[in-house]
Amino acid sequence: MIRWLPFVFVPLVAWVKDATVVILALGTILALAQPDLRRAALAPPRFAPAVIVFVLFAAWTLASFVWAPALPMVNWAKACATIAMIALLMRGIAALPDPSQIVRCLLGAWAALFVLLAVERITGGYFLGLVRVGASPERNFDTLSPGLTFLTCLTFPVALMLWRKTGRAWMAMAVVIACFALGVTYRMDAAPIALVAGAIAFVCVWIAGRIGVAAVAGMLALVAVMWGTFSTLAWGDDLPVWLSQHFTRNWGLRVEIWHRVDELIHARPVLGYGFDAARVVGEPNAVAVGVSREVNFLHPHNGLLQVWLELGAVGVVLFLAWSALALLSLQRRATDRVSLATTLATALAVSVFWEVSFGIWYGWWLAAIGLTFIALRLAIRPSVPIARTDTAHSRSS
Repeated sequence: MIRWLPFVFVPLVAWVKDATVVILALGTILALAQPDLRRAALAPPRFAPAVIVFVLFAAWTLASFVWAPALPMVNWAKACATIAMIALLMRGIAALPDPSQIVRCLLGAWAALFVLLAVERITGGYFLGLVRVGASPERNFDTLSPGLTFLTCLTFPVALMLWRKTGRAWMAMAVVIACFALGVTYRMDAAPIALVAGAIAFVCVWIAGRIGVAAVAGMLALVAVMWGTFSTLAWGDDLPVWLSQHFTRNWGLRVEIWHRVDELIHARPVLGYGFDAARVVGEPNAVAVGVSREVNFLHPHNGLLQVWLELGAVGVVLFLAWSALALLSLQRRATDRVSLATTLATALAVSVFWEVSFGIWYGWWLAAIGLTFIALRLAIRPSVPIARTDTAHSRSS
């Protein structure tokens, strides 16, 4: 069985973001084609708390169809199919007796995606321009942004894999620094910010252990829950106009969108507007921008605000509970301090994109998140210890 086949498509994410779904689907098919992995993937799930809460969350999204402005069955089915593939591939790969081949392929695929994005940046999107004839370099860089997002999300798991494989910490640091340097050259501010945030989380957990985990996770949850309130305060101080004038217009527009979403949430705080309703409620409620025109929104550019807008406080509580339980499950699998720190660094890096960028039900973004945490699961697998000193250090925490 050609286990490396899905990794061929990783560099293609630079040009076509839906290649992430292809990678996920191929990986799932190949896992199900192998008897041992198929048995592990299709085994009845244990009714762990995280599984129970996620089932309740999925049931609530389905119940919200009753008051949704449009019947979003197709988008709901796509999201469910993507999440199901993530779960099957996660369980299948977890059953691999020796994941070294998969690790090598993932390292090579990350490197290929990095090189391709670097070449496209240096050449102004030359290869993409062969297809998108007449498009400006700025438009090409926008098209390349999902590839940079995927690269950034994978960076901390890949760095840990390289550290485990070579025993050299400087190589892991070089991976993070190289991705940061590449991200700075693009128009997507979220990528370097995600790496800086992840690096800070890594250091906090490296120093403080599980106390650092609790501090970072608690601060992340607080910021996420208060995002709408912060945005409304910023809007009242005319921050969107200042951001548009001194940084980029996108940041000004997003503060406007977050403020408007916060207003809509206050109108229906408990039940929300129904699954995938942002596409509908965002169109007639044009956002007044501090420039010459108005803009609508298809999604709030913030994951938790979208959950709150569409599924209400009930959905937010279920989602936060599931997130906490899933993070706790990953923590328990992290057998040393470096693995624990990498887990939080990855979660925080992904959360930066979650908080400022994409709609949460988009198939490619769900696939990117799933593949990231599948890679993290491989990275923290305690097959090869990093160093004796680290193992001893972790026991003391």
